Amino acid sequence: MLITDKWTKEMRRYRIIQHTLRGESVYIVEWNDRWFLGLFGRWHEKFHSTSLEEAIKKIQRLVHIKLNK
Repeated sequence: MLITDKWTKEMRRYRIIQHTLRGESVYIVEWNDRWFLGLFGRWHEKFHSTSLEEAIKKIQRLVHIKLNK
């Protein structure tokens, strides 16, 4: 994977939050829409995952798809 400025800028729009649901760790991936000059925005849930590695792979896949359009 080639890491460029566009890649890092797009990766900053995602974050992973861990919480416990019924005794298991669940990871929520959220996306920021950055609607006002890239400064402000709201965080929106994209998907849930049971492992951190799976969440990271999904974020990388989403960024890769967006940058290769």
